[in-house]
Amino acid sequence: MKVEIFQDTKNAMQSGFKKKKYWFLKIISKNNLKKTDKSSLQGWASSDNMFGQLKIKFYSKEDAVKYADNNNYKYIIKEPKYGKIRKKSYQNNFTDPVL
Repeated sequence: MKVEIFQDTKNAMQSGFKKKKYWFLKIISKNNLKKTDKSSLQGWASSDNMFGQLKIKFYSKEDAVKYADNNNYKYIIKEPKYGKIRKKSYQNNFTDPVL
């Protein structure tokens, strides 16, 4: 099986970095792309593939890699992209920006 190891991104409504300390392992395969069915009687969406909903949480990237190695999974590590934090001040509203 093929798995993906990544850090979850924060929501646009969040300002903190609480979710940035966890790493997740998600199983990816062609089976995850199966079509979901919608029941006409109840209106529920259903799928016969449980792996599309499974996401395992780890405290470090090394723990996730160790888990994948122990279970003979092929893994892809997606490193997080961090944005630049610029200092902002009220004075910058009235001066020319320095690039």
